[in-house]
Amino acid sequence: MKKLTEKEAVELLRKYSNNKESFNAVLNHSKSVQKIALEIARDIKKNHDVDIDFVKTASLLHDIGRFKCYKENSIRHGVEGGEILRKEGFPKHGEIAEKHIGVGITKKDIKKYKLNLPLKDFIPETIEEKIIA
Repeated sequence: MKKLTEKEAVELLRKYSNNKESFNAVLNHSKSVQKIALEIARDIKKNHDVDIDFVKTASLLHDIGRFKCYKENSIRHGVEGGEILRKEGFPKHGEIAEKHIGVGITKKDIKKYKLNLPLKDFIPETIEEKIIA
């Protein structure tokens, strides 16, 4: 897996942003998520193995799919973000983007509520996925 720096993560957000306003909105939100995620990760690291560097960049990129769903507040932004990040060579970051929606959505939920999502489970599994979700 390619290693990603925070600066590169921000540049990926910029690359996919629609305009300066949407870039700033997503970046500001993502930095807030990053701050909280890092606090949680550092606390958990006392007793569990947590990849702090991964949490830093994945938390910045978790909402990159918002740029493809900017006209509506779409639950699909997680799926869109996952596609973008896999295309860019960051599949683990893509898993974070997909699984943070709804803090976990099952196939059963998708069927029951007729959600506009692929029919699969979007459940955080790794410690990093759970922290960011």
